[in-house]
Amino acid sequence: MLLVYGYANADIVARVHRLLGDGDRATAERIDTLPGGMAANCACAAAWCGSEVVFFGNVGRDPFGELLLADFSAYGVNVDHVVRDEATTKAIVTVTAAGERAIISEETAFRPEKLAAFLDNQLDSQLGNQTEPGWLYVDGYHVGRAPLSLAKKRGLNLYCDLDGAPDTYDLGVILDALENIDVVQWNPKVKHALARQSDLDLPALERELYTRVATVITTNGARSITLNAHSEETTVDVPHTETVVDTTGAGDIFAGATLHYLGLGYSVLDAVDKSRYVAARSVGRSGARLAADAGRRR
Repeated sequence: MLLVYGYANADIVARVHRLLGDGDRATAERIDTLPGGMAANCACAAAWCGSEVVFFGNVGRDPFGELLLADFSAYGVNVDHVVRDEATTKAIVTVTAAGERAIISEETAFRPEKLAAFLDNQLDSQLGNQTEPGWLYVDGYHVGRAPLSLAKKRGLNLYCDLDGAPDTYDLGVILDALENIDVVQWNPKVKHALARQSDLDLPALERELYTRVATVITTNGARSITLNAHSEETTVDVPHTETVVDTTGAGDIFAGATLHYLGLGYSVLDAVDKSRYVAARSVGRSGARLAADAGRRR
């Protein structure tokens, strides 16, 4: 079983010829409203792969919220513990013809109570006779607010994705949380942003992280994925994709697929190896999700 806690939002996606600078104006080729959000994308990807997924987060009592709930249902994600707020969090996404994107997101409300109550009262019955330990995914925005120590006490493995807007992260909060986290996923932008908050240079910050977390996964865009597991480093290539339509959510899809395979008992290296192909598949279509078709579970 996979528990996912974090962002679910509606993406207002504009397809443009180039990413805009200060004072620029542009006419979009088209503008769509699509389901998104780091944690929600991860949850749907893991469910697409075949995992049993329970989502903890917020959606509004508005048409955007109904869009998100319908999409969760299409993937088979359990939303029994979703909090209904007045309004759904929204993000403005601009995407170029080459698939590159820029994102501006609203801040969401943080409601860890539902997750804490589930861990206290329902986790054991939900896990049943499952032989592999369950996993909890938390996005970077929620890492300082999630009940991580409680999840660890209840026997869950923890996966944190430090993607998103890295300048909003607090390095001290993240370092304090790492004692409970088994796997961290991050990228070069996040690394540089966190290094600017510290007295450490980038290599020293990396070494600090490697001493605190057993497994660190670095996603380097379309180039490669670097895995540092117990101080041993391995780099795997990202599969070539002929047609890149939209890179939004590719890292979230990768995280969801990786968690699916970890939940099946795969080694981290084998999980990463399989998940890179799932993530590569996601960039060939618009939006931050894989197609929720009937043949998704493999």
